[in-house]
Amino acid sequence: MKRANSKNKTIRFFLLSFMLICIFSVSTIWINFVQFKSASEKNSYRVSELITIGIGDRYKSVNEFITSVEPFVTDTMKSILSSMEDKITTMGVIDNDALAKLKKQYNISDIYVIDNQGLVKYSTVQESIGSNTAALYKNRTDIEWSTIFKNVQQNKEIYVDNFTQSPTYPYNFTKLAYKGIGYIDNIGFVVLEIGLSIDDIKDASVSDLVANLEKIDENNENILEVKFENSPPNTNGDTYFKNESYKIGDKYYTKMKAENLDGGTSQISVVTSFHDVDKAVLSSMYNAIITSLFIVLFTIIISILFSYRFSFPTENNYRKEALEKTIDELKKMQ
Repeated sequence: MKRANSKNKTIRFFLLSFMLICIFSVSTIWINFVQFKSASEKNSYRVSELITIGIGDRYKSVNEFITSVEPFVTDTMKSILSSMEDKITTMGVIDNDALAKLKKQYNISDIYVIDNQGLVKYSTVQESIGSNTAALYKNRTDIEWSTIFKNVQQNKEIYVDNFTQSPTYPYNFTKLAYKGIGYIDNIGFVVLEIGLSIDDIKDASVSDLVANLEKIDENNENILEVKFENSPPNTNGDTYFKNESYKIGDKYYTKMKAENLDGGTSQISVVTSFHDVDKAVLSSMYNAIITSLFIVLFTIIISILFSYRFSFPTENNYRKEALEKTIDELKKMQ
């Protein structure tokens, strides 16, 4: 009986050992997987932040270049307006075809001919014809614009605005200039407006900067979207925006504050996705599942075979037990 109990204890010991080894092995596999997944996610966050910082540096470089060339561009636009005034005065009559030729000759973006009511009469931008310039001009209040327009028209002054950038497209910089050029027969008193975009500046340094910023999401397969936002009117952008990073699904969202061309605060929002990393994590999870199942099944099979081998009687076991029983009886008779 004692031998049977000892045998049962041995069986339980080995079975318990197999179970502990199984639990330890499976736990180790999943701990390694969780650590790998966590490290991969942290690395993706860091890469997303570095991408955003890189975009911010390029954005800053473009702004710095624009600021440095602003005085030269202002003088150039004044010269263009004076030269263009002479040509238009000589022609005596203005139409859209004449403006198209002047635009090509002076290599500028847009030309607008405005009457004394502030309406666009002729332009190289067809959809702007008939529009009120005050409604199109967003950088000044109506009162400010009325004062500027009056001085330009009546005193034939030149007014050149600073470069402004689109609230949606960070690489879309435009600069506008105005000059009163007197009376034209088919219009009346005329104000000439010209527009210059950053693309009109034929300088390799800024062209490369703008091109890299414009196509940043095309040059990096991990970047899904790049968006630049200006703070709403009458708000402090520095407190309205904040630097943050978060993840939704398989996409990483990184937001960073940046100084815009006007000295205010904008926000760069970058959406990234790292499919190669996601595939590696998914593959690691599948491997963990398969390996865990294999260990569990292996442990179950070994346990069953071990229990079967030592629990079910065989012919040798019968003989061994009969011999042990006989020996015990002889010992009792002595």
